[in-house]
Amino acid sequence: MTLRLPKPWAVFGLVGPLVLFVWLVFGFATVRFDATMIVNGKYQDEYHLIGRDFVNIWQGGRMAAAGDVERVYDRAAYQADIGKSQGLIGVYNYSYPPHMLMASVPFGLPPYFVALALWTALTFGLFWFAAVPWLKDVGLPAWSSLVLPGTLVNLWAGHFGFLVGALVLLGWRWAETSPVRSGLAFGAMTMKPHLGVLVPLVLLAKAKWQTIVGAGMVTIALIAASLVLFGVAAWTTWLTSTLDYQRSLIGMLHPGAGFRFMMPTVARMAAAMGLTGAANSWFQIGFGMLASLPLIYAWRRGVGLRDLGLMSILATLLILPYVFNYDLVAFDLVILVAAARYQAVLSGIEKIVLGGAYLIPVLQMPLAVAGMQAGPVLILMALIIIARRAVLARETA
Repeated sequence: MTLRLPKPWAVFGLVGPLVLFVWLVFGFATVRFDATMIVNGKYQDEYHLIGRDFVNIWQGGRMAAAGDVERVYDRAAYQADIGKSQGLIGVYNYSYPPHMLMASVPFGLPPYFVALALWTALTFGLFWFAAVPWLKDVGLPAWSSLVLPGTLVNLWAGHFGFLVGALVLLGWRWAETSPVRSGLAFGAMTMKPHLGVLVPLVLLAKAKWQTIVGAGMVTIALIAASLVLFGVAAWTTWLTSTLDYQRSLIGMLHPGAGFRFMMPTVARMAAAMGLTGAANSWFQIGFGMLASLPLIYAWRRGVGLRDLGLMSILATLLILPYVFNYDLVAFDLVILVAAARYQAVLSGIEKIVLGGAYLIPVLQMPLAVAGMQAGPVLILMALIIIARRAVLARETA
C-alpha cells in the first residue's frame, strides 16, 4: 500500500513523510511549555504570559489609550508598568513605530485574553484571505495555511507574522492589477518597516510607479496621523533610543537572552561562528549581497513581478540582521507554493532543500541551541532553486 500524504506535505515528494514527522515532533516541542502551563491551570511564569509578545501590543495600546504615550517609549517606565499589570520581568519594550501604536490602542482596551483572541482571529483571518489565492493557483487546499510551521510559531508567539505576511502577500498579488490596493498594503507594512526593505527596490526594478506613489502616500498619511495623535516626541524617541536598543539586541550574547535562538539570521550565524564586531557586520553584508544575486538574475531574465515579489520575501530574511522565526509565515507560504508549482520538475535534492527550508520556523530554536545556525544557508539555497525554476518556467512557457 502506498502512503498518500495530504497535499501540503505531498509536494515534497519522497521527503514528504519526513517533513510531516519533523513538523509534528518539533511543532509539539515548540508549544509544549505553554501547553503544559495551561493544562496545569497556569497562564504565565515570571518571564512569559500565554500569547508572549502580544503583551507589548496590548500594553502599548493600553498605555496610549490612557494618554501615557511618553511612558510607552520610556523602557524603564514601560517595563515597570508591565511588572505592575502582569507581574512580568524581562526585556519587554514597545519597539514599533508610533503609527503602529494607533493599531495597538483598540487591542489595549479589552482584558488581555479577550484582546489576544481578537488579535489572533483578525490577523489570521486576514492572512487566510491573502494566502488562499496563492494556494489555489497551485492546487493546494485553503487549509494549508493552517498547518504552516510558521503559523504554529506565530500562534505561540502572538506576534505580527500573520499581519505582515498578509500585507506582503496582498501587496505582491495586487501590484500588477490594482496599484492602489497594492500601495495601501505596502504602506501599512511600514508598521513593521524593516520587513519591507526590498519592496521599493523590486517595484522600482519593474517601474511600478503608481504602487510606489500609493505606498508612499499611505505611509505619509499614517505618520501624519500618529504625529497628530501622539506628538513629535514619540517619533524622536523611537528613531533614537528605541532603534538603538533594538540594534543592541542583535549582538546580545549573554545566556539569559534566550530570544537569540529564535533568529534565523546571517548575523546570528556569524556570531555562532565566533565572528564579532566588524567581522560580523562584513559577513552579514557579503551574505546579503550574495542573496541579491538570484533576485537580480530572475529580474534580468524577465521573471514577472509577482514571482520576483515572492522571491524578495526570502531575500529579505538574508539581508536583515534582525528577524525572528515568528516572522516566517509568508516565507513558509512561498516555499510551499514553489514546491507545489515546480513539483513535477524538482530534483530530489531540491525537494530536500525546500522541505528543510519549510521547517525553519520550528527547527530554528532546537538547532540554534545545539550550535547549528543552518537557517540562512537553507534560505539561500531555496532562493536559488526558486529563482532558477522561475526562469526555466518562463523560458519554456
